[in-house]
Amino acid sequence: PNQHWANVFGGRNRANVAGGFVDVRSVPKVVTQPLPVSLEELFRGCLKRVELTCFAHAHPGIAVPIKRTFDIRVRRGWKEGVKIIFAEPGMAQEVRFVV
Repeated sequence: PNQHWANVFGGRNRANVAGGFVDVRSVPKVVTQPLPVSLEELFRGCLKRVELTCFAHAHPGIAVPIKRTFDIRVRRGWKEGVKIIFAEPGMAQEVRFVV
């Protein structure tokens, strides 16, 4: 029965364009994004809003793309290489932002 549904929905490890879902095994576990900040923002601190498409669990073994907005409070004096990590239950991926 599982093979039947895999064939109906485009097979394993392939996205269904109409439904927009993917096999969880084909989704990378960690997504790393650079966080662009200016020297002034590092000196004073700021709030950055970053919009990113990531994957959430829909059903066991199936992930769907969702758009998320991350609010990141950049603290004064952060150095290059600081990592901000978002790992939430229900998400298929861990999102890391690197200054």
